[in-house]
Amino acid sequence: MLHHVQVHYDVLSINVGSTPQAVQSSKSVPVTAVKPISSFSTRWNTILKRVLASTKPFRIVTVGAGAGGVELTLCMQQRVENEIRKSGKGDPKRVSFTILSRQHCVCPAHSRGVQSVLLRILKSRGVDVRLETEALNVENKHLLIKEKSKKKNSSSKILCDEVIWCTNANASKWFQDTNGLNLDDRGFISVSTTLQSTNDLNIFACGDCCAIKGHPRPKAGVFAVRAGPPLNRNLRRVLSGETVMENWIPQRTFLGLIGTGDPKLCVASSGSMVIEGAWLWDLKDWIDRKWMAGYTHMLPQIAAKMMREMEENLVHDVARSTKSQDALDVLKHASMRCGGCGAKVGATVLSRVMKRLNVPTREEVLVGLDAPDDAAVVRKTLIFFFFTLHFF
Repeated sequence: MLHHVQVHYDVLSINVGSTPQAVQSSKSVPVTAVKPISSFSTRWNTILKRVLASTKPFRIVTVGAGAGGVELTLCMQQRVENEIRKSGKGDPKRVSFTILSRQHCVCPAHSRGVQSVLLRILKSRGVDVRLETEALNVENKHLLIKEKSKKKNSSSKILCDEVIWCTNANASKWFQDTNGLNLDDRGFISVSTTLQSTNDLNIFACGDCCAIKGHPRPKAGVFAVRAGPPLNRNLRRVLSGETVMENWIPQRTFLGLIGTGDPKLCVASSGSMVIEGAWLWDLKDWIDRKWMAGYTHMLPQIAAKMMREMEENLVHDVARSTKSQDALDVLKHASMRCGGCGAKVGATVLSRVMKRLNVPTREEVLVGLDAPDDAAVVRKTLIFFFFTLHFF
C-alpha cells in the first residue's frame, strides 16, 4: 500500500519522465511497456528465451509506430533472427512482427520523406504495418484492434504471443494531486522558458514531464538532455537569491538517427532532410557508445570533472551573492567544501568557533582537529587487565 508523505522544500526540481498507458496483460498475452527502459530490458531477455524455446510460429506486435516503435521493431526482428540462426532451432522467419499506428503513416513527427523511407524498409523486411489502427485490449492470445477504415464501433483481432507497448508519452497521474500546480491540456507540468512552473516560481521541471508554454515540442530525449545546463544555472541563481533567470527555448529541429538493427542501414532525419547509409550506423553507434560510457567506465572521470566545476561554481556563486571576504576565504581553503554537514550555522561561524577551541589531543589520536575531516584516525591500543586471585 502506498502512503502519502509530506516533504518540506524550499526549491523543488521535478524530472520524472513520462508514463506509457499500456493495456493490461492477459494470462495468454503479456503486454510489455517500453518505458521505463530498465524494466523493458529485463523483460526483453524473457521474450528472447520464449522465442528460442518455441519451435512454432511466434507473433510479436508493437503498438506505436513513432521513431522509437519503428526502430525497436526492426532491431528486435534482427536480433531474434540472428539468435535463431546461432541456435540452429528452425527457420528465423517463423517469428513474425506487426506494428500498429493510429495515424495514416509511421513516424508522424518526422518529414514525409522519412515516413516513406521507413515504411519501405519495414515492408521490405516483412513487417506487417497496420495504419490507422488502434489497440483496444488483449484476450485469448489475440490483440483486439479498431481500424478507422472499417465501420464505426467494429473491431477485429490479431493473433499474437507478445505485445510491445511504445505509444505516445503520458503525464504521471500524481500531477493531478499537486494542489493547484498548473498543467497543460495533456496533464504535463506547465513551465515557462526559465523552466519554472507558470504559477509557482520555486518549482522547476524539465524533460518529458513538462511542457514549455508557447513552445510545444515532441517528447524526445534530446530536449531533456539540453534542458540540463540551463536548469542547473537557474537552480543556482534562485538558491543564491537572484530573481533574474535564464530563458531557454528548445530548437525546433534536431538530428534523429534511426537504426534498423542492420549495420548496413541507418536513417538520418532532420527537418525535411532524410539520408540513408551504412556510415550513419557507425555514427549512431559511436554516439550511443559514448553516451553509455558516461554511465559506466567513464563515470569516475566525469564525476571528478563535475566536482571541480561544482567547486568553481560554488565560489563564484558565493562571490556574486555576498560581499563577505571571510566566506570566500573559507570556501577557497577548506578541505571540506560542504562547510559542515547537517550544521545549524554557516561555515564561517563554524570555522571561527573551531579556531578558538583549545582541545588537548591524546597521543593515540593520529589525525584529529589539527587536520579535520569526516572522521578521526586513532591508533589501536590493547590494554590487558590482570586479576590476582587471593585465597583465604
